[in-house]
Amino acid sequence: MLKMGRVSWHHADEDETVDLLQSTSDDDNVTSQRRVSNDNVRSLNLSPRVIQPSSGNKALDETKYKYSLISVLVIGIILIMMVNIGLGYRKCHNNEEQQQQAHPSKHITPAQDLCMDETTGLKFPWQKYRLPDRVEPSSYHIHLHPNFTHEDYTGQVEINITIIDTAEYVILHTRGQKILRATLTPAENSPEKQESYTATKTLFCIKNDMVAFHFNKKLKAWDKYSLLIDFSGNLTFSLGGFYLSKYKNQQGKETVIGATQFEPTDARAAFPCFDEPAYKANFSLSMVREKEVHTLFNTPLQSTTPLGGDIERDDFQPTVRMSTYLVAFIVSDFVKISNRTSTGVEVSVYASKDKLDQLNYALHFACKVLTYFEKLFKIPFPLPKMDLVAVPDFAAGAMENWGLVTYRETALLYDPMTSSVKDKQWVATVIAHELSHQWFGNLVTMEWWNDLWLNEGFASYMEFAGVNAVEPQWSIMSEFPLRHAMRAFSTDSSNFTHPITVNVTNSKEINEIFDNISYSKGACIIYMLADLLGKVFFQGVNTYLNTYKFDNAENSYLIQKVSIAARKSHPDIDIQAMMKTWTTLPGFPLVDVNLNGNKLSVSQSRFLYPTSDAQVSSSSVWHIPLSYVTDNNPMHPTKVLLDAEHAVFTLPQSVQWVKLNHNQTGYYQVNYDAAMWSQLINALNANPNAFSVSDRSGLISDAFEAARVGKLNYNEVFRLLGFISQEKMYAPIVTAVSGLRYIGHILKVQLDEEARNQLSSFTKTLFENLYEELSWKNRSSFNRNQMKLQTTITSVMCSVKHKPCIDEALLRFKQWKEEEKPIPPDDVPIVFEAASLHGTLEDWQHLWETFINSTDPNLKQKILLSVAQTTRLDKILFLQSEFLKGETIRSQDVQTLVSGLTTNLVGGTITWRFVKQHWDQIVEKISISGFAMRSIIKLCLDLITDHGEVEAARSFFISKGIGEMKSVLRNLENSEVNAYWAETRLPEVKLWLKDQSRGTKP
Repeated sequence: MLKMGRVSWHHADEDETVDLLQSTSDDDNVTSQRRVSNDNVRSLNLSPRVIQPSSGNKALDETKYKYSLISVLVIGIILIMMVNIGLGYRKCHNNEEQQQQAHPSKHITPAQDLCMDETTGLKFPWQKYRLPDRVEPSSYHIHLHPNFTHEDYTGQVEINITIIDTAEYVILHTRGQKILRATLTPAENSPEKQESYTATKTLFCIKNDMVAFHFNKKLKAWDKYSLLIDFSGNLTFSLGGFYLSKYKNQQGKETVIGATQFEPTDARAAFPCFDEPAYKANFSLSMVREKEVHTLFNTPLQSTTPLGGDIERDDFQPTVRMSTYLVAFIVSDFVKISNRTSTGVEVSVYASKDKLDQLNYALHFACKVLTYFEKLFKIPFPLPKMDLVAVPDFAAGAMENWGLVTYRETALLYDPMTSSVKDKQWVATVIAHELSHQWFGNLVTMEWWNDLWLNEGFASYMEFAGVNAVEPQWSIMSEFPLRHAMRAFSTDSSNFTHPITVNVTNSKEINEIFDNISYSKGACIIYMLADLLGKVFFQGVNTYLNTYKFDNAENSYLIQKVSIAARKSHPDIDIQAMMKTWTTLPGFPLVDVNLNGNKLSVSQSRFLYPTSDAQVSSSSVWHIPLSYVTDNNPMHPTKVLLDAEHAVFTLPQSVQWVKLNHNQTGYYQVNYDAAMWSQLINALNANPNAFSVSDRSGLISDAFEAARVGKLNYNEVFRLLGFISQEKMYAPIVTAVSGLRYIGHILKVQLDEEARNQLSSFTKTLFENLYEELSWKNRSSFNRNQMKLQTTITSVMCSVKHKPCIDEALLRFKQWKEEEKPIPPDDVPIVFEAASLHGTLEDWQHLWETFINSTDPNLKQKILLSVAQTTRLDKILFLQSEFLKGETIRSQDVQTLVSGLTTNLVGGTITWRFVKQHWDQIVEKISISGFAMRSIIKLCLDLITDHGEVEAARSFFISKGIGEMKSVLRNLENSEVNAYWAETRLPEVKLWLKDQSRGTKP
């Protein structure tokens, strides 16, 4: 699954809607994100939650409001007063028992909280979160009859099971269904009498989503039975389990469809099952539907049977052996286009009828990349067909259901007339991510969710390898560090990170590890290992896939196979010992480098951002495959292994400089001694092309990070940026933008307008030549690098209020609004944001009306991000109200909405207050541990650098039962990190900016 993730000059960090690589269409995020934790936006049966009054720093709040609203009309002030009075904090007086029901403890043991059946009061016969290993399924036949009008369905599932150990109960998963009856019948080939047994006792453990059936029958080891369960359930617009989605066509007609999203633990929300990855089985489906729609399943349709009237039943071929989370079915009126790969696999891409003309690129790319993966993995795709479906309401970026991959519309649709270069790259990346899962994740599946990174880390690496194979002219591998290394570092630099192999003991913990560590850090570790070993890496991968196909595996199994494959080519490296450090240790290393003649001294320590509090000490030692180039040989790296805290390497001859982590293939940051930093900066400014594109980007990143932790003076960082005026490549420019953006963000939160203006002036000076060369120019003669660079530079210059940029954007908006003159697709977000921020009220209203009336998901996403950046209080409150209504702003788009609202202090401050006041309503729409909620929390906390506000936020999250969630702790810590940086490092930056401004053009 690909988690959501996206880009803007404003935000680019952990679980955000926008990042530096993706367009403003809502894509992670791949985490892959695609990954994507499934952000199951679901309606939960939760007890009322207690809303606690804020105990934040009111003085700072008032300062921010006075400062931010100085230009707002009197009516805006009146609106704020009305909000404070009318939407003031509610005080719900719920008892302690209700609180505990709403927020179960993170680690529940039988001694702390026994699970009891709520109807009978009897103790549930199994108290652990994971199922007992006494019963094993071999096949399922699922029969479903949904009623979209009544929003419910009836079902029957027949599960063929084997008793592994003598059992009194048959225990499996269910959530939300009404169990009508359960019967047990000996298998047809059983020597037992063919007599059915009806369950005499049915008990439920709600907190663990389990049901236990007791039969008047002794269940002996190795006996085989058919378990038949009749049930019914509700269909909601929850984005999890078997759910409803709706769309309007160009004529305004609304259509409802049924879709599924089961990863990680929501197959049980559709039908009773053994819902853990290790319980692989074969699945078949019978779906009763109306004639005007059709059904899609993991496998091809076997037959259709009329049932009378307008009702028919679709029966599907059995699947191969697979896990429950990969089952999928869709009931819709979608149309398709199809083709076959060179190896004979039928590939079809589905969407609503009015989007049929936007499916061609997805079909072309899917056929090409599927064939590439077949050749790379040396295993034919094991299914006869591969369907890709654009679902109007979808929580993640996409989901790798075997043979039936589901996508958010923005991750599959591409219109050459309206989609941008980044939109196209996003479609390709997501498809490559999901189709690589068909082998790595589907064919071979992790034994348990603690090894999720085996699925998502590998797919996040293969998304780049796949795109690079099909679209080599894109040179996309140079962007790998921008998407994955930067994301992983941002999360892994915290005391509250986790190893990529991590123990998880409940659904909330499982959802929470669908994060930057499993996706992006996992991808970086795979990339580092593949770069170290070369071709033998995939030899090991192929052996692993062939050995464990249609089965489950653990992290150590893959490493063992790769290690065996590498014995001849890399006899001196203990791959298993090396990888153990990367999979079991949290965090990542900072490598400090000292050069003395031809002696290269290196040492490693855990990279952590400093705070005012004592930090977790770490004696971690990673086995780091170092690579380096020198001024004598800048394009041909030397590779060595650092497996101790400190080491000295002898170079063949003395050199002026050494650059570590060639092409940024290693998962570590680098800091040099002062003399070598000076030499590297001098060399970079004298001849940037002496370094590869990725190395130029890496030096910028290393310099900014070294300065943030106090190991390098910021005046040296700014001196390094001097070469940017000569830079023509996308990756170094975006890396520089990211570093400057952090400084600008802190200055914004600190309300330091003078320093912000000075930083803006410096930014304009850096990029003014590129702006004049590229921005607003006809792109017909541009190569892809120039196209992406044009968009980035124009966006940056408008964001720092470069008047010619804003004037041109507003002119183009006016021509689009009044003359219907098309805006080039890559300029659309820039023009719309300028209109929202600097245009008239009529301009904003025109954007909103376009959003309401448009059926183009990419366009709607860009408009929503733009209109949300307004500083008009009435419009901010209007957008928040629209989200709660759920009619115009889909639940899946809350990340985009909040990302826009938090770009400025007006919207950000009000949005954080809104989130706290309406917490109950928000968590009814989106999963409390999913992508969207983690993104909302991060975006809001990013606006806090006051210690009192941080503690108030901490108290709020504790009151909501999520105070111990890793993502919450990490984001609270990040606020403390920002506060400490503002106290200790910002004065140096401001002094440099002040000195610089005396000679800088405004």
